[in-house]
Amino acid sequence: MFGQRPAKVQLLYLSTPESIIATPTEQSTRGVSVRTRAVWTAIETACERNDFRPKSGPLCSWCFYKPHCPQFGGDPTTAGELLATLPADVARAGVHPSLDKPVRAPVSTTNLTSRR
Repeated sequence: MFGQRPAKVQLLYLSTPESIIATPTEQSTRGVSVRTRAVWTAIETACERNDFRPKSGPLCSWCFYKPHCPQFGGDPTTAGELLATLPADVARAGVHPSLDKPVRAPVSTTNLTSRR
């Protein structure tokens, strides 16, 4: 189980009768571990410096945060207004009725770093 390399990794596509099967090697497992540590370190550094640079992509078109995103000329400090404009039950549920997507409240980096 944990701490042991699996004999195989299988990705199943449910919409088509297709699967991708890989046999992890010591080298591939080590590579994933190194990349994961590097990403985690970058996240910690970003939290410590409060440095979260926006990067536009295909999901921006439906994002509820877009008006507040610096990538689109917005001001992130006004994002707290998002939850204030929603009905209380919607804000508690975390879903905006027009999008049927989760709404994420602004996260304090203090809260993130205290969870380490």
